Amino acid sequence: MKQFLTIALWAGLPFVLLGISARVIKRSWLEPGAFFVLYWGVACVGPLVLSPGDKVSAGAVYWIFLSTLTVLLGDFVGAVGRKEKQVRTQNVVFSGSQVLFISSVVICCSIVGLISFVIVLNSAVQNLGSLLSMEELLNVARKIASHRYDRTYRPFLSQFLNMFLYAGPLFGGILVAISQRRRYVIIAALPILPALLMTAVFTLRGFTIISIVLWISSYLATRVLLCHYQLFTKRHLISGLLVVVLLLIIVAGAGFARRGSIDTDSIAARSYAIVCNVAFGHMAVFSNWFERRGLEVKSPLPGSYTFAGIFDLLGIREREVGLFTETVTLSSGDTSTIYTVFRVLIEDFSPLGSLFILFLVAFLASRVYQRVLQGDARVMPILAAFYATVLWSFCTSIWIWNSIIAAFVLFATGFLIMLDLHTVKSLPGTLYSRFNKVIHPSKQA
Repeated sequence: MKQFLTIALWAGLPFVLLGISARVIKRSWLEPGAFFVLYWGVACVGPLVLSPGDKVSAGAVYWIFLSTLTVLLGDFVGAVGRKEKQVRTQNVVFSGSQVLFISSVVICCSIVGLISFVIVLNSAVQNLGSLLSMEELLNVARKIASHRYDRTYRPFLSQFLNMFLYAGPLFGGILVAISQRRRYVIIAALPILPALLMTAVFTLRGFTIISIVLWISSYLATRVLLCHYQLFTKRHLISGLLVVVLLLIIVAGAGFARRGSIDTDSIAARSYAIVCNVAFGHMAVFSNWFERRGLEVKSPLPGSYTFAGIFDLLGIREREVGLFTETVTLSSGDTSTIYTVFRVLIEDFSPLGSLFILFLVAFLASRVYQRVLQGDARVMPILAAFYATVLWSFCTSIWIWNSIIAAFVLFATGFLIMLDLHTVKSLPGTLYSRFNKVIHPSKQA
């Protein structure tokens, strides 16, 4: 154990120094570069400390550090020539009609998400009354888990409606950021319910985890828009702890459901193994692949993994369910295919090309962050997309699913419509002003 802690210390020291430098220079953890450094400092060093039985090579750690350094460099370059704090011409204030609009959208998306759940449930279970039995519920979960790579058990209509299931958390994150009233907080949490039910049926933890990721991403982006730069507040720490506990329960519960039974004698040990597999296994899995062929990849088709769903939809390259089929056995005996976003980028663009893509993304994210910081609300969804990409990067690219892409399109469209409802509707160039010129041309004279 002492040896593993020593390795973790030496691996974590560069991330700590880089994180401190990023925080001091950028002044906020929500800056794109600092956010990436913080996230991957924890995601890289955490598994070394909490799951020491899984082998992680020094080469894999060095590559992630190099990638993190590249992102930070891209952020610095993107901020060149721009003042850290420019005076806004006007503060961003959301009106009551805008809050009501967002609340209505959140409720509608939650309802559509529940409809999607009912469609899936009806296709998977012949007799819904049988689910009142815990034994039958576990049997259904095991059946679906064993056939989760068979696309026929997921109705097309349900897959189509999933865009609303994922758009709901994006709007919910905005709602809780702009209004702290209890009723709005409850409404903002509603979109998580369909995702939880989906997890219960499919035993796929991704539904709930991705929904929470999207919710947090839009919340953080909206906070930046409102000039609330603090990440580690008392409220955030308490809420974050509750979210972690919820995720641990979901991860462990879904793992037991896939097996179709619960062994009460070893429930603690088994729960720890399941959690380690999902939360900490990514480093060992990526390391296994990176040591074998990480630096030898020659990109067959740029973007075919990063946007696998789009390439599959266009018939260019079929997407495998799970993206990568080869598994890695962890120290717990479980297998995993969580290769992180770094393998996706290397497979798509080669090792050197992946660093360039990271630099470019960080450069653009820095520009967007500065615009949001100056009060340009129109580009806020792009900043939310960056946060979502980073938060899901421990697993893979969040853009491999068409439903996620469609959800962000809905989110951006709905957000722009909301901006036109009240305070900025008179500004030239907005959707409202353009539409108003068409229907009332005489008023423009």
